[in-house]
Amino acid sequence: MQIERALESLRKQGIKTTGKRRALLEVLGADYRFLSAKELYEALAPEYPSISFDTIYRNMGMFVKAGILETTNLEGERRFRLGRSCGQAHDDHQHYVICLGCGSSLVLPGNCPVKAMALPGNFQITGHKLEIYGYCEQCCPADGS
Repeated sequence: MQIERALESLRKQGIKTTGKRRALLEVLGADYRFLSAKELYEALAPEYPSISFDTIYRNMGMFVKAGILETTNLEGERRFRLGRSCGQAHDDHQHYVICLGCGSSLVLPGNCPVKAMALPGNFQITGHKLEIYGYCEQCCPADGS
């Protein structure tokens, strides 16, 4: 289970696994879209009425640093999603198409196009991200425009 791997990764890094942190991971793990802090807040507020945006942002930052979350920016807002690897070491990575309507994301198939690029000079890539934005079949206007 992805959430259990994420919690184990936190524990191995010396990060305490509290009830609120587990609840945050459960909300993130229940949906494969990138979620905003507001969406996380709204999902957790009924069970944790004292939760604040500061708590959510602080924990999301910690989770990103721990390697269990992926992030993106949509419409000027940072969004989060439980990472595929949940802190596990891996050499591969994924690229996405992200729906601007519902926020769903799908993995682009095939090999990484960046690896095949001819880079100028002796440029060394330390990381990259490829995200394509548009509308999924459910959110796309009927006339295709």
